[in-house]
Amino acid sequence: MSTPSDATDQKSQTTWEYMTNRRSRKQASLFFLGATFFTFSTLMAKRATLFRQRATYPHFYKPSNSPPPPINVRAEAVEALQLATMSAFSGVMMIGGGLLWAFDISSLEDIRSRARRSAVTLVPSQAQQDRAFEEWLADTMAKRKAKKEAEESQLREEPDQKR
Repeated sequence: MSTPSDATDQKSQTTWEYMTNRRSRKQASLFFLGATFFTFSTLMAKRATLFRQRATYPHFYKPSNSPPPPINVRAEAVEALQLATMSAFSGVMMIGGGLLWAFDISSLEDIRSRARRSAVTLVPSQAQQDRAFEEWLADTMAKRKAKKEAEESQLREEPDQKR
């Protein structure tokens, strides 16, 4: 006789098996690689910011009213672009890896097979398209006929109302 805890244990065991199988680890590796790069880019940005802040502090044996060192604007811009690019690419890598893992995609062949399956279900057959067009055409013609008859009956009634 199985108990509810046995069913929970079995479910968690299958979840654990799924999380630790080779395919799942391969899919999750892109996410964790992106997370690692994101961490490194964040640490590099923090280090660069602290370096810039410390450069403005006066040294111990220098007067405090001396101007701060000159700033190389081009080097600052290149460094800012580099840090922003690293952060953006690592964030996209994290999102992509997470989505691939969530949708259980580990190769281009998986993507192709999913695209083929969805394309087959989304595109109706030629007979279905013809039937839908015929129904639309019949409906449109019926509406035009009803509109024309309503206009004609209204024109017939107007002369009677003027007398």
